Amino acid sequence: MKQDLKTTTFKGNNQQGQSFFSGNTGGSFFQPAVTQGKTQDAQKSFDHAPLVQMQQNGGMSHPDRPPVPESTGLDNALANGGLTVALYVSGESPFSDQGTFEAEANNFARDHNAVMIENNQAVFGEAAATPVSHIGDIVSRCRQVSESASQMTGQEVKIQTLALFTHGLTSYLNFGGGNLIANDQATAEEKHRGVHNSMRRQEERDARRGEANGVSPYQARSSEVEEIETTEGFAAAINNYLANDARVVMYACLTGSTYNDAEGAAARGSRPDPNNARNARERRKLERRRAAVDRIRGNERRLNRARNLVEEDHESGGEGSFADNLRDALNAEGQERQIWGHRTTAHTTGNPTWRVFEGQQQEEEQASNPLFATHSLLNMDRARTSMANQVGEYLQSHFQQRVAVNRNLRVWIARELPFVPSNLQPYITEWRGRTPVFTDGLIAHLAGRYMQQRGNQ
Repeated sequence: MKQDLKTTTFKGNNQQGQSFFSGNTGGSFFQPAVTQGKTQDAQKSFDHAPLVQMQQNGGMSHPDRPPVPESTGLDNALANGGLTVALYVSGESPFSDQGTFEAEANNFARDHNAVMIENNQAVFGEAAATPVSHIGDIVSRCRQVSESASQMTGQEVKIQTLALFTHGLTSYLNFGGGNLIANDQATAEEKHRGVHNSMRRQEERDARRGEANGVSPYQARSSEVEEIETTEGFAAAINNYLANDARVVMYACLTGSTYNDAEGAAARGSRPDPNNARNARERRKLERRRAAVDRIRGNERRLNRARNLVEEDHESGGEGSFADNLRDALNAEGQERQIWGHRTTAHTTGNPTWRVFEGQQQEEEQASNPLFATHSLLNMDRARTSMANQVGEYLQSHFQQRVAVNRNLRVWIARELPFVPSNLQPYITEWRGRTPVFTDGLIAHLAGRYMQQRGNQ
């Protein structure tokens, strides 16, 4: 049952402020935020490679759209699939891996010709990737692009692709420091309390160690605005700025699944490795996650439950996940928007375990929803490697382009899977032993897309 939910804004010493969104999308709550580290000197226009004709929206142009005055710089983006916005969790967050989100958002914005508009000046490419520190920032940026582009072009302009780079879990999207979007109000409040309990424990540990006179980064972060929102409230706030057939791509873990990362890792027989940590704080986090996996694996009943949850998640198609709830909210008035989320925990853009939710609310998702059809999570990673090998061969034979078939190419392929046209899905038609057979045209599409984005680099 859907509820009438509102955003809660916290300020100062965690005092509850006024309701932030209240379902109103046309008010003036959101003033344009200041873009960090982005200058007009960094503006870069995107030159579409002439070798291929595929457009950013998955292979379809929009010849019926009216022309845009060339002076605005928006004509190319609108003619090639619509506007793309890339937002990543800002450096104000307490995440030790925030730099990864920023770097991947920059790469995405460059390759997808993303746009951000400052003072009626459209900035394209890598410089358009924009940091956000709380939920209001996301809405403010979306409104800023849609309304400014509409004013500059003299026609109604909506965002076609919204890409978000941050941490996620099965029931919420996390922007750090108590700022999150959750499936419902109860979950939002519960997770918000959990964040502050973690902050308090970290502060106590830092105080005992005498680090920085007992002041941790969390204390500075928790004194700023914090917002929690539900999927319904968030959808109501950005609804007017997204196209009715928009694509929302969440480069965030587990937003398309219904089990947690420890359960998934235990079911797949994998364990987080603290030796891969980049710093002491991340090492402690990986050690806690590994301990949780070991507790599940050491208990036959819990291990069987984890395996059942993973299997149920596959059979249900992710029913009840964060991406599923966001799809319901964003398409509540008959829109046909797609919401993309990951099924597992992995690298923000290198994770190939995508699931897409589209259309209106369904009583039960289809088991064929995973775009690798009925194949296991382990096979998804194996398939990504096979894709990379075949794309590399195709680039060499058809474009005389020698590309190293390495991690960078595998990450790029995983990142681009949500933009594969629907006629090339599911990606795999069958398995012949350990070798996947891909849908006809998929490898050619990916190779052409690579040339379009990176062929001149």
